[in-house]
Amino acid sequence: MFDFSKVVDRHGTWCTQWIMSLTVSATADLLPFTISDMDFATAPCIIEALNQRLIHGVFGYKPLEKR
Repeated sequence: MFDFSKVVDRHGTWCTQWIMSLTVSATADLLPFTISDMDFATAPCIIEALNQRLIHGVFGYKPLEKR
């Protein structure tokens, strides 16, 4: 289980929702409710899976697996 209670400050991190909120509103306290960017860190298991794929060094596509 991943801890979603820790919020990451995404201001100044090339985060679309915060860049656009400052463009649309002059106030910094506007809360944008978008789906494009998340204010949570990526779960460690996802980072590990991506790292393993990067270490492999070959990228491509494969058919979907039935589960």
